[in-house]
Amino acid sequence: MNPAPLSKRVKPQKSKKQQNTYKLPIFAMIAFVIGGGFYFTNKANQPEELDAQEVVSAVFVTDEDDVPQHLQDQRLADFKQGNKKKGGFDVQIFDQQTANDKITNSSDMSETDRTRLLEVLVENPHARVAELILWDDVAEDGDVVTVSSLDMSQQVALMHAHKTIYVPVVNGKPVVITGVRDGGGGITLAFAAGGGTALTPVIREGESVEVLLY
Repeated sequence: MNPAPLSKRVKPQKSKKQQNTYKLPIFAMIAFVIGGGFYFTNKANQPEELDAQEVVSAVFVTDEDDVPQHLQDQRLADFKQGNKKKGGFDVQIFDQQTANDKITNSSDMSETDRTRLLEVLVENPHARVAELILWDDVAEDGDVVTVSSLDMSQQVALMHAHKTIYVPVVNGKPVVITGVRDGGGGITLAFAAGGGTALTPVIREGESVEVLLY
């Protein structure tokens, strides 16, 4: 006796709506993975944004104003020659009475420096006043110097824009310029003299150069 054949179980068909409903989460997951990968790849390839302080630091560590050695040698030679010729560099020098108004109205000197200069002139009645126009002749990268004469020192941040300061001078005594901050590649300073431009040697932090003026 043959057993009765088993009835074949028929799997119920899902409606198209149900099939589409099940597929949606899968497609959503694939899209998320691909999209997320694209986002993080792009994010990794983008340059990191710097805050303001980091930007300033990046500017000040540049070596764009590195002066080639042969130009450093030329600056030094020209400076030595200028210091010896006719007793120094030719700049505007005023008597105290003429200088008073210039000192009082100087926008490039602090009130403290203006007051101190007037005091020094009272203490040194034979001193005169030299007008120094200073700037950075290479890269404006934050170089700072002090300019000292008699009993007075002034700190000057060098820029491409010219700055005019006044210093007390006595014949035969040099003005001393000392490097305070090197923005990169050495401190490069130019000043107006003899109707043209004079260059100091490249100055390092803590180094000084003596400038004779007449």
